[in-house]
Order: sequence, then structure tokens, then C-alpha cells
Amino acid sequence: MCNAVDDDGLKPPFPQWDKLLVDDIWGSNFIIDSSLLRMQVTRFACGGFVLAYTFNHCICDAYGAYQFIKAISEFCTNPTQTTPTSLPSWGRETLKPRSSLTISYPHLEYETSKNPTITYAESQFKTLAQTSIFLSPTDISLLKNQPNNQKLPTFDAVSACLWRARTRTLLNPESTTRLLFPIDTRFRYKPLLPKGYYGSAVVFPCAITKASELVDKPLSYAASLISEVKKEVGEDEYRASVLDFIEANGRKGFHSEGAFVVSDMTRLRFGELDFGWGKGIYGGPSRAGTGLVPGMVTSLVTHKNKEGVVGILALVSLPQEFVDKFHKEIRKEINDCNIAVGKLVSAL
Repeated sequence: MCNAVDDDGLKPPFPQWDKLLVDDIWGSNFIIDSSLLRMQVTRFACGGFVLAYTFNHCICDAYGAYQFIKAISEFCTNPTQTTPTSLPSWGRETLKPRSSLTISYPHLEYETSKNPTITYAESQFKTLAQTSIFLSPTDISLLKNQPNNQKLPTFDAVSACLWRARTRTLLNPESTTRLLFPIDTRFRYKPLLPKGYYGSAVVFPCAITKASELVDKPLSYAASLISEVKKEVGEDEYRASVLDFIEANGRKGFHSEGAFVVSDMTRLRFGELDFGWGKGIYGGPSRAGTGLVPGMVTSLVTHKNKEGVVGILALVSLPQEFVDKFHKEIRKEINDCNIAVGKLVSAL
């Protein structure tokens, strides 16, 4: 495990991580043979340990998983506690389509084909390389502060950077690229979901553009696409429209062509949970790219490096031959922002 420690601290990819959860099952499309929950504790000679687990998205989303793991940590640190601070709630009846179906948005995230034939073998997930990129507060600030005094939200700036770098690395300029990002709807729409609701409550809005436009235009263009979609999600009608769309069209998979998913888990502080031995050194996904399509999902987690600097860690999965190029594209994005800011200062 010490091989996973560098200047950015303990972070994925972890050596021999497959031994931390024996007989792990890859890919969310393996539903029938996938356990609802799997957990394993591995102790090391140094005295440290790893708590590894997988959960089935049919039962809960990341927030629901966090509620469950947080409850375990509460029982570990307070043996006399008999109920978790946040009581679990089933409440699935809250998320149901309306009697009169009304689809108010295009929902470009979903597959349009009536008979999609794309399937992926377990081997396609396992052959992808795992890597991670630590973005320091300085990196994030450079991405956020665009010319013309435009300041981007953190998620928009970081996701735009990753999206552009991945598109340059993997996609044909003439292809269409999509960015999907899960948004938790627990506290957004009425009726509000019951307190403690642990089921899947996310929607996956989609920004779409031509690959050449994404990479040729400035980072602020990519961020503007994300911002426009977020505005739609902010409208009260959005979640209801998703439910009505699924009811009308059946349970469609996500549109996989040119798709990239960025999952923001920075507010789920898994690493701060205490199981009786203090807070963890790392808490979050052990790897990326295990969603519907191999390599499609990147997760963002809050992370502290060896110097104690808190930033954002992006977990990425790519074919091995593209890993170095992707890292170079990320640094280029940040350096270009630095140059742009420098020119702006000089102009002043």
C-alpha cells in the first residue's frame, strides 16, 4: 500500500487493490449477479487497515452509501448508541411519474435507440489503466479565474478542464461529445424526499457539443455549456420530467457515444469518518471507470496531500497508452489559464 503514496499522499490507484475486496464484480451492468452490499476489512502489519465495500445502485446512490457507512462509524465510536443519527427512509413512492406524463426537456443523456446492442465484457473494465490527478487550490483558482473578470464555479471549471483534456486525448474532432454529471435531488424539488432517504435520487443532466468546438474554443465555453444545463436542473419541473420520460420510454441506458461522466463526491467526506482509530488517510472510490461504459465515469473527491494541502482528486480510467497524454493535457489546460491570467494582469 505504501507504493500508492507520493507527494499527493495516499491515493488511487492502489497496488493489489483487488485483494482488498475479494471476488469483486466489475461494471454496473452486471446487475443480476451483483450483490447488494459487499464489505471486507483488511489489516496490515503496520497496524493500519482498509474498509472496502461495494454497493448496488439499484439500492442506493453515493449519498445513501455515505449515510450507511457513517452510521457504522457512529456505532464503532459509540458502542452505547442504538440508532444512527440519520434514520434510513425507504420512501420510493415519492419518486413516481405523474398521471399525465409531461416531458419538458430533451433528456439527451438517454439512449435513443429502441434496441441498443452495445454490451461490455468484464475484461474490458479490467484492462483499463487507473490513474488520478491532484488539483491544488492554486490549480483550481487558475481554472476558475477566466479572462474578462469571469469567475467560474469550482465544479464547472474542473469538469470543463477534464472534459476538454479527455476529448483531446480520446475523441475524433468530428465526433459528438457529451458530459453527464449526477446531481442529487434530495433537497431541490417539491415534494421533498423524506429525511434519511437512501435510494438513488440523482438525475444526470447532459451537456453536448461537437468535439472540435469543445477543444478549439476556450475553457469558458465548456463551462458555459455546463452552466446552461445546471440552470435547467434548477427548475422545479426537471426531476418530474425525468420520471415521466422514463415512464414513457422505458428504462433507457445512458447515451454512451462520446459520453463522459463527472461525479462530484467532494462533499461526501468519507475520509473524515472515524471507526475507532481516528480519521482515515483516504476515503472515496478505489477506482474510476466502472459505470455503464468502461472508462466513462470520473469521480471527484476532496483530498489532502502529504504537505497538508487540501484540493480535489480526480479518479480517471483510460487505455494505458493514453494516460501520459491525458496528464499532459490537464497540465496544458492549467498552464494556458495561467498564461491568460498573466496577459490580463499585464494589460491592466
